[in-house]
Amino acid sequence: MTGNNRVLSTSALTKVAKQFPEIDDIKTVLQLLPSGTYTYWKRTPFYYIPAIYEMATTVEDFENRALARVPRATEDFEEYKTFQKAKVAEMLEAASIYRTWLETRRKRLRSMDAELTRKWEGVFTSKLLALGHDLDDIKRSYWSFDRKQPLTEDGK
Repeated sequence: MTGNNRVLSTSALTKVAKQFPEIDDIKTVLQLLPSGTYTYWKRTPFYYIPAIYEMATTVEDFENRALARVPRATEDFEEYKTFQKAKVAEMLEAASIYRTWLETRRKRLRSMDAELTRKWEGVFTSKLLALGHDLDDIKRSYWSFDRKQPLTEDGK
């Protein structure tokens, strides 16, 4: 959802419209606002609620000026929409840089975590072997990641 090609799904637009029944042209309002996502996996956009009301007031003011036949009201509104969409696209592009950085950082941390887990599992295993425990018993122990094996030969 970056750039000017931002598309809000029909179901998402319907949900937002139900939350703001007093706003007539909710689609235009949302197109003029930056959005974020609340999770890494689900890209459903969210909007800052006070900004929705503020933008709705701005859009309504432009529409009222056009209805009152104020000279250049429609052109001013189109210019404002073009400017605001470009501003939103720039904000989302900047946010995508940070999102990419965050995703890269998460992958690196997961890799480091897996590496540390393997290291400490090896340390624990070697200490338990030094204490005289059997390797098969260690592999089937409660702290092991190999939990598919039963704890004893008869499965208990």
